[in-house]
Amino acid sequence: GPLVMVSVSLRVLFIVAVLRATDAFLANGIIPGTLSKATTTVGHRALRLVTSPLALRAQTGTEDLSEEDKAKGKKLADAWIKSDKVNECKAALQGSSVYLFGLPGCRSKDIGLAMARRLETYRFLDVVEVMGAAVDKPDAPGAPALLADLGEEAFREVEAAVLDQIQGMVRCVVACDPGVVRERRNWAKLQQGIVVRLQASSAELSERSGLSTQELAEMEEELGELMAQADVHVTLQKDAALDELAVSVMEATLDTIQKNPPKRKEWEETHQQQMAEWEAKQEKKEKKEKKKGFGN
Repeated sequence: GPLVMVSVSLRVLFIVAVLRATDAFLANGIIPGTLSKATTTVGHRALRLVTSPLALRAQTGTEDLSEEDKAKGKKLADAWIKSDKVNECKAALQGSSVYLFGLPGCRSKDIGLAMARRLETYRFLDVVEVMGAAVDKPDAPGAPALLADLGEEAFREVEAAVLDQIQGMVRCVVACDPGVVRERRNWAKLQQGIVVRLQASSAELSERSGLSTQELAEMEEELGELMAQADVHVTLQKDAALDELAVSVMEATLDTIQKNPPKRKEWEETHQQQMAEWEAKQEKKEKKEKKKGFGN
């Protein structure tokens, strides 16, 4: 009822207030509970200037390097390239949050955590976990359990309330339940940041989620067209390390931002229109309910 939703809204506000308490620290590159990271970017650049003996030898030629040293040199070079890509992505995002979703088994939570670690000044949020805390069910094992407990309508109302608060935050990597795309009102909130759809083969998704390929196919049929509205689409490489997957998502995000700078305005206009449609629908619904009430 209304009182329950007021209570839930207050809980959501409290949870987000706690999260925002660390925002000033993160904005300055300081991670609570650790040493200051205020010079993170400078620190990375300084580290690159400290050339290791292996790198010095590599600059003079590789003929005198052992195979083991060559492998180490390649690994070091790959690590630097990844670090550069991550820093480019962070700069291009300009503090915008990144929202991840996909069918069950897409590992949005694991990848989101890995991305937040890589981006350093970003925090990770799982919408379902925040919802569980908001309704005093922090131990709910996941979206299906919470959905079964609350019911579809209440679940989506709490989800919308949580997104209302998260959309006002910056520098977040947010994992969402795939059903978030069902509600048009949610899109206006998601589009405050960059929306990423994670994809993988049905066999891999089935193996990770425990759902049958038939169940996943039905979900794809229902949600696929809505998920296609995401800004970025990433097909996850099978058996790739988690960090590799996180970097691949950031590379795809960077590529999209660089190739589509004018599209941000188009996305905003599209979703403003969708929001207007949703509000008109809600207004029509309310009028119908009022007329029904007068009839009684």
